[in-house]
Amino acid sequence: MTDLNQKVTLEDVTKPIIIFGEVLVDAFGDQTEVIGGAPLNVAWNLRAIECHPRLVSAIGSDDTGKRILSAIESWRLPTEFIQVDPDRPTGRVLVRHERGEPTYEIPRDQAFDFIRYPNSLVVSFTEATKPILYHGSLCARSTLSLETLLRLRRQFESNIAIDVNLRSGQYETELIQQLIDGVAVLKCNLAELCHLTGQSFASRTEAIEEAATFVARTSTLREFWVTDGGNGAFVVDDTGQHYVSDAVALPDDQVVDTVGAGDAFMAAVLYGHATETPLPITLDLAVRMAANVCKIEGATTTDASRYAGLLQSLQ
Repeated sequence: MTDLNQKVTLEDVTKPIIIFGEVLVDAFGDQTEVIGGAPLNVAWNLRAIECHPRLVSAIGSDDTGKRILSAIESWRLPTEFIQVDPDRPTGRVLVRHERGEPTYEIPRDQAFDFIRYPNSLVVSFTEATKPILYHGSLCARSTLSLETLLRLRRQFESNIAIDVNLRSGQYETELIQQLIDGVAVLKCNLAELCHLTGQSFASRTEAIEEAATFVARTSTLREFWVTDGGNGAFVVDDTGQHYVSDAVALPDDQVVDTVGAGDAFMAAVLYGHATETPLPITLDLAVRMAANVCKIEGATTTDASRYAGLLQSLQ
């Protein structure tokens, strides 16, 4: 079982990980609420596999924010860069399922739209231990959080990872292209790959070829990860090498929902990048972590036993 009581340090992996973006609750139709937000989901899964990322976000001073902060502290994730906004509500997303896939309704002007630059994040790092900065795209929808993000990107340039994570009505294509420029690690799903390239694919081979072309014309990109739901995933690196993995087959009665599967996948990608784990081994971990989250409702769980054994292939 994963030990959640070990000492929290930034030096547990080759490169520390800083995560920027939204913290919120996913509200389901049956009135169930599960804490989430892609950045928090990623951080939560990283903590479960023995990493200690720093999460930069904002919550409201309401009861929901207090509940989220308490849960994060109980999971032993560092909280020093989670801001409390007395003027805006903690983020909330309404999650529905259509044709087996989750859809999201995300109100504007929530606390995570107003993340200020964390002035206390001024730790000096050598080039060898320069942190990886991860973020999604939802946090870029508002002026203040985008300004903060761009400032952090300048601080940690050449070591940026992004999950495109497009949500209907929550992004501008031109801005997404600007955010991709300069990143080292990029992740998206197959539908998002189609959006980014303007192409549709008749086969996985075509998708891989288009991803390789995308990497070739994006000078800073070193790893491009693409997920395809129940069909698995693949990664292309900057040498043109690619690796493919089928999804982990789960019996129908074990699949609860797919919310957060991509975030669990991204956590494995960041783990692999931070520890310089070979891409095929990282890919195997990523698809297993994604399948693991499909067995629960929502994207996070406090049951540490569900993560037991995930790192065995890396030993």
